[in-house]
Amino acid sequence: MRLSNLIHADDSDHVSFCHNGHTYRIGECIGKGGFGSVFSVLGKPQLVIKKIPIKSSQHYQLIQKEIELTRVRLNHPFILRSFEFQYDSGNQTVYILYERIQGSSLYTHIQQWGSNQPPLPNAWLACQWHIARQVCCGLHYLHTQGFTHRDIKPHNIMVQNSPLHAKIIDFGLSQPSHENRGLGGSKTYNAPEKLDPAYPQTHAVDLWSLGCLLFHLFFYKTIFSHSKTTAFNKKEIAIIPTIHRRITQHIDALLTTSKPEVACVLPLIRHLLQLDPNQRPSAHEAHGYLQHNQPSGMHYTAFSSSDLH
Repeated sequence: MRLSNLIHADDSDHVSFCHNGHTYRIGECIGKGGFGSVFSVLGKPQLVIKKIPIKSSQHYQLIQKEIELTRVRLNHPFILRSFEFQYDSGNQTVYILYERIQGSSLYTHIQQWGSNQPPLPNAWLACQWHIARQVCCGLHYLHTQGFTHRDIKPHNIMVQNSPLHAKIIDFGLSQPSHENRGLGGSKTYNAPEKLDPAYPQTHAVDLWSLGCLLFHLFFYKTIFSHSKTTAFNKKEIAIIPTIHRRITQHIDALLTTSKPEVACVLPLIRHLLQLDPNQRPSAHEAHGYLQHNQPSGMHYTAFSSSDLH
């Protein structure tokens, strides 16, 4: 199926389209960013339309890749789904019909948590553990389907507020696991083997990123910022082991100085941030660790979504 019957070519923010035999109008703009704009869908509050101006042929290829995965290949509760799309070649614009997430990015939540004193500390921690497990589930599913995300970070996790529900987004850099290659991704979440050709790239690059994400989630800063080290640099591959050693030493120090309900996640983070990708636990194993080591009294179901802020 395709978005069809686009009209009002001179007013593309308010076009009509057909979906499953029904005609809907694009509603008000509910968000804007560097990617484009997001619009509500009148009569379908659970859907949104993303309008993306195409910047280059490479940009279009990335969008096509995301559409293929989220519309055709992947179907999981912790991965954002798309349903329809249409490319307007005249305006160099892609319209994509997505499920709607009533919430914000995990990065936004982390910023809010890190800048405020929690009125109910246990409630916040319960939410963090809950989100961490869901991200692991979504990532495990992606890997079992033979794909690597390659850009796992808090910005690419959307969190629905009520009920609290995480979804992995932005699959433009994703690749089949057997074809992993190239750099891409975000500097402070990139696995070291992306920079060092001596190591083959597997879905373990996502597991390194998961470790970085979990650290950011529980400590409100990136691992590099918190440990006051520089991120890996392609021009300085030789010092990657030195930087990695400093990160590991920092995590070991936090094990003795952090509150017990946070310190108990550090062994998992340390294992995910192994320099050797073959030594990192799978996303499934990471979920199992979180499931069995969550402190008592930290169960999300005991709190309401209003406890997030």
